[in-house]
Amino acid sequence: TALLVLERDGTGRIDLRAFWGRRARRLLPALFAMLTVVGIAAHSQVLPVARQQLRGAGLATLAYVANWYAIFSGNGYWDRALAPSWLEHTWSLAIEEQFYVLWPLVALFVLRRAGVRRLGLVALLGAAASAGLMIVGSFAGVSTERLYLGTDTRGAAILLGAWAACLAVTSH
Repeated sequence: TALLVLERDGTGRIDLRAFWGRRARRLLPALFAMLTVVGIAAHSQVLPVARQQLRGAGLATLAYVANWYAIFSGNGYWDRALAPSWLEHTWSLAIEEQFYVLWPLVALFVLRRAGVRRLGLVALLGAAASAGLMIVGSFAGVSTERLYLGTDTRGAAILLGAWAACLAVTSH
């Protein structure tokens, strides 16, 4: 968030293509390497019947939707401790990348119309909404997996970070 705000303040605009390009150059090489190693190892280490699920998890990881794949795959997150997926850890990366796709669009829109303080307010309200969804969902009996892995219910922490970045930028 601070990078987006500083870019807008410095140049008068936000270059989304450059922002997303930097993210891709930073994360994709490691992701491709990890998926390649997992694919090679899985060929000899994973039972053929389990390779299909691992293939699906790999594709979801590549598309940065591993968290939603885990939710809709029907395998409980907490049950996976007995037979964990080699790609289970990528759910958090998916949430982060989903944020980095959507948040710059929100920031561009808000900064164009209202400024950094308003962007901070949007982040704070988004964090409250995300936490509210988590709380309401838990009382409504929504599955733990859905609450734990959902982008909407896990966004509070990231949005609080965006709010803090707005505060830091405006305090200078």
